Amino acid sequence: MRILAVRHGDAGDAQVFVHSGQPDHLRPLTARGRRRMWVAARGLLREVPRIDLLATSPYTRAVETAEVLSNVYGELAAREIPELESGAALASILAWLRAHAAYDCIALVGHAPDLVELVTCLTCGPGSAPVVKIKKGGACLLSIDAALTPGAGEIRWLLDNGQLVRLGS
Repeated sequence: MRILAVRHGDAGDAQVFVHSGQPDHLRPLTARGRRRMWVAARGLLREVPRIDLLATSPYTRAVETAEVLSNVYGELAAREIPELESGAALASILAWLRAHAAYDCIALVGHAPDLVELVTCLTCGPGSAPVVKIKKGGACLLSIDAALTPGAGEIRWLLDNGQLVRLGS
């Protein structure tokens, strides 16, 4: 099975948004972040031609990122799942992934440091020091057995938003 961990695109400064009186979970992508995600998603399509299941955090910036992927991949429907909310327990996303292990390629749109914690757990085991840094609008592809055995995963590649934009241009 392959897991494509995609961090949401650029959503601007969290502190500025929160100081405007709105809760962080409503923070949208910036116009530039949205434009770059469209091009980056085309780059992802070159590297990962098929996604079987697309899941996203219900936070606005993640949903908007997933909508871009959905459109680039041909109207692949995105499922909003609470297991990908910022700060959700690692055990909950692992359980969700195990319940969907029949899929060959699952894309997850989420947040830092949660996606980093997931990739680290699957490749090095729980409690290990972070092995990657997934920047805004970046992605990491890993392969692992369907049982999602911690430490058994292998990172195939890690690309930042700029690299994906170059691939998609």
